[in-house]
Amino acid sequence: MKGKFFIIVLLVFMICGCYSLRKKFVRKKKVTGEMPVYVDFKTYQEPKSQRIYEDYYLFARGWLEELIKSLTFTGNKKKQKQAIDEALMNIEQMMVFLNQEGKEELSLIYEELLKIKEKIYSSFLNDIEKELIVKKIEKILHKLHSQFSWSEIAKWRK
Repeated sequence: MKGKFFIIVLLVFMICGCYSLRKKFVRKKKVTGEMPVYVDFKTYQEPKSQRIYEDYYLFARGWLEELIKSLTFTGNKKKQKQAIDEALMNIEQMMVFLNQEGKEELSLIYEELLKIKEKIYSSFLNDIEKELIVKKIEKILHKLHSQFSWSEIAKWRK
């Protein structure tokens, strides 16, 4: 019985062949022609400048608040450095939306933050220096809120 089954299977392989098995292991020829490129031309809407400015404004305020929290409670030097760097970067981005007069006003805040950055990057801050920096940052936050929110910069917009 086993022998007859083996002979039948052998005959089936001989008649049909192993084409599918051979096809599996034979390399296909490479296509040398160029593939067609599809380019979709769309008109993209320009992002609203108000939303972008408000994002930079909120990020700057958030990072300054984070710096105050870090100076007051945690004392994490790495977090303080990151917070002042990010706040400065966002204020630089805010300047793009302002005319020359607005840039001059915002550059005063920027220069104050650069002085604070030098103090933060110095080796050690005692508690008195930290308190002074916190007070300066709170004044800067108040100035940002009163002079540089979107509704307040109407006179300085480009």
